[in-house]
Amino acid sequence: MTPAESLRAAADAEDEGAVRALLADLSEADRAELIPIAREVMAAQLKKGIGAAGHLAPTILMAYGTLTLSEIRRLGWRASHLPRDLVDVLRHRSPERLVPIVDFLLDDIGGHGAWRVVRPLIRDGIVARPDRPSYTLAMLMGTNYTSAAQVMAEDPGLLEVEAWRLFEVEGGGDNSLANHEKFSGDPWGKVFRDLAARDPIQRERLLDLSLAALARDFATYRAGWFSRFHESLVPTDEERAMRADAYLSLLRSRVGPTVSMAVAALARIQRAGRLSSTALLDAIGPVLAEGSAGTAKTGLDLVARAGAGDPENGRTAAIVAAQALGNASADVQRAAIGLIERLAGEPDEALARAVDDRLPDVAASQRTAAAALATRLGGDAAAHVAAAAAPKGAVDGAVPPSTRRPSATEPARAMEPLTSIESLVDVAVSVLEAGEPADDLERVLDAVGRLGADRPAGFQRLTGALARRARTILDQPERRAFTGFDARADIAAVLLAWTTGELVERQATLRAIDPGAGAFLSARARELSNAIANGGSFVSVAAPTHSGGWIDPAVLVRRLRVRPPASTLDLVAALLRLAPAGRAEALGAATGLAGETGAAVRYALGGDERIGPTAAPWVAAARVRAPGDDDASVEKRHPGLGPDAGLAARIRLSVSRPRPSFGGIRLDVQPQPVDDVGVDLPTVLMLRDPSSFAWTGHSEPSMFRWIATIQPGYREVWAAIGTLLIGRNIDWWSAEWANRVFLEPFIDPVTPIGPHARVLIGVALGAREAGERGLATDVVGLALLDGRLTAPDLAEGLGVAAAGEFDRPNRWAVSLAGVAMQSDGHAAAVAEAIARSLPALGERPAAKLVPLLRLFDELLAGTGNAPAEDGRQPLERLAGSGGQAGRLARSILSRGPVGTVPDGARL
Repeated sequence: MTPAESLRAAADAEDEGAVRALLADLSEADRAELIPIAREVMAAQLKKGIGAAGHLAPTILMAYGTLTLSEIRRLGWRASHLPRDLVDVLRHRSPERLVPIVDFLLDDIGGHGAWRVVRPLIRDGIVARPDRPSYTLAMLMGTNYTSAAQVMAEDPGLLEVEAWRLFEVEGGGDNSLANHEKFSGDPWGKVFRDLAARDPIQRERLLDLSLAALARDFATYRAGWFSRFHESLVPTDEERAMRADAYLSLLRSRVGPTVSMAVAALARIQRAGRLSSTALLDAIGPVLAEGSAGTAKTGLDLVARAGAGDPENGRTAAIVAAQALGNASADVQRAAIGLIERLAGEPDEALARAVDDRLPDVAASQRTAAAALATRLGGDAAAHVAAAAAPKGAVDGAVPPSTRRPSATEPARAMEPLTSIESLVDVAVSVLEAGEPADDLERVLDAVGRLGADRPAGFQRLTGALARRARTILDQPERRAFTGFDARADIAAVLLAWTTGELVERQATLRAIDPGAGAFLSARARELSNAIANGGSFVSVAAPTHSGGWIDPAVLVRRLRVRPPASTLDLVAALLRLAPAGRAEALGAATGLAGETGAAVRYALGGDERIGPTAAPWVAAARVRAPGDDDASVEKRHPGLGPDAGLAARIRLSVSRPRPSFGGIRLDVQPQPVDDVGVDLPTVLMLRDPSSFAWTGHSEPSMFRWIATIQPGYREVWAAIGTLLIGRNIDWWSAEWANRVFLEPFIDPVTPIGPHARVLIGVALGAREAGERGLATDVVGLALLDGRLTAPDLAEGLGVAAAGEFDRPNRWAVSLAGVAMQSDGHAAAVAEAIARSLPALGERPAAKLVPLLRLFDELLAGTGNAPAEDGRQPLERLAGSGGQAGRLARSILSRGPVGTVPDGARL
């Protein structure tokens, strides 16, 4: 048989070995006649879908062995299913074909499979060694299944270049040396330590390479391995002294632990008498000003020793120590003031100026001492003392809270509907890529329904690219249309139905995973898709009129005068979005609306109506008519539907004792959720299984933001679910990026902050994830200013968080400091909230409260307030203890008479 006939037979038989044997020895020229067969086989494989993944090897071998890289890329996810011994069919490919394939394997496929294919080609001299990080990372992933020691023993040539590049390549995500070593038992660390133990020259090299890696300022997590490895070699004082310049250069690193390691090493060198005082004083400044409290204090110790015994060095050291007055820690500032006092003998104009210049940055508790020091040194400090007495970020005069709450339907919030196919396509392009923002997603759905029957000349030209992109998105294996989990897939399916008439079936998901209220939104999208696929229209009455999902009641009534709702789901969506303002006027205008629809609308607007037979619109009307209250009439007519149907949901956060690091937290909901809930009851679906919101395999921020538009006028259930998810992941055992979405609605000044929202804020202020903590800080700052939140409200949220063991005083201190710096009124409110929350923290070890107490003391010193009476008893208990907590408690209790609030400290 000819090679072509043999390949055809092997492909028909799915004989992987025969395909490999045939291609292994063929030249590039001889493979040309096999290309049509490979293309045909690949096209057939692409049509089979994911179900044929177990029979990919012959196709993959033919593709890599005969086709160009651009054609191989068409395999998509299949291209990563690399058969064993794929290298055999690549060895005799021409360089112009092979090199791009090697780069593709490293950059796009990566991992153990790519390394298994590429490394033999390099070792045997078939291709040149790639100078790209992906090659090094592929080697790293190659030791996921084979120990690093074994890999090195089987391939000692790696010690020429490849192994050393691990110190040059940072990686990212799971694919980094730090992550690999953390979860694999540090195998490369052991290889390198064994090498250092055997060979003194290699030990010197490893000491230098680990410091050089730290100088690259990799991200903190990934830099940590190099610090730990360096210290695991246990450098002698002599070895450290030889590298003093390298340690000094690391003092400017942006990675805190790297700076701490370098400072500790310099302390060892200094104690051994091998550190230049001049070099140290030239380099230590950034550590004193910006380092963590512990590192900066150690830096001050280094400065003190550098300045001892030599008046000239002492003067220089004192000027350098003044940089610590700009450190964020009051303890560091206190230590700096003491050191400057000891080092400075006579008045010194330059030193006085160095202290003087930093007075505005000094913490309130240290301002008096710092100003006195500047004066003693002979500087003209008087002009700065008054400025230093003002708290950071203070606002002159009182900032009155907002006396008028904004309306959800103010003109500035109005949303313009999309009125042409061109404008629809423009917005749809961006929504398709992200599945958000939710306001634009709703605008697109509304416009597609209104313009569905409009097919002007050039329609295909206008929408062709949109259709192709929608189809590409839906072809991605992770996309699941109409499941309640994937807003982007839903909008893609709707756009595909509109532009091509193709209907996408609801994708299967794990039955154990409940999409909750997302199922309602997906059902709306699906019925729209079905309506427009054949060129029909679907004119919705639920399109928001204002940002955030709100509908002006008068507009809804006008819409219903013209046409009935497009469906029951459409009516339910419209009712739940009714804005509070203007309901009385809209009720009068709704008198003529006919049937059960008209009655449900009037009931939602506050009218008296006989409850009709269709449960969904009446449940929606009850929830929007009086959110959070029972509706006896609806419950009597439609009983037993679950929480937030006729009966309002009563929610309590329940915590197991002792609380595990993950889990042990649930929402106790009454009435209890029921299993058989119609998709037209989104308020009930929201609470059927709140934990499903965190299933990150499907749930995405875009879907959460869309769900947030279902009932914008009532956020207590939303906040309770957010508390569950953020509280369960408060220490971030794995990233759940979507959780921060639960805080976003409370940035909006029209959103009230009720009891569950206050608890959400209290928990989120202590979250490890910076986005959650930052959003909570923003919410508190804005809500204190506009009157949605008071100091007692904030204390309530902190107290409930503490009762559930969600308190993280060190993170609270950082978050609340961010609030306090916004104005003197914010500072006073935060100080009051801390005082009121202290009783809830009464059982915590005193040392854990130090960051919060330090902030509390600084706020009182800056505002002139005294601690609120609520905090006096726990403070008195702490004052009798030793350590920093006791000192801070005594300082706090010494602040003026209880209840004094200086003028200008109001919000």
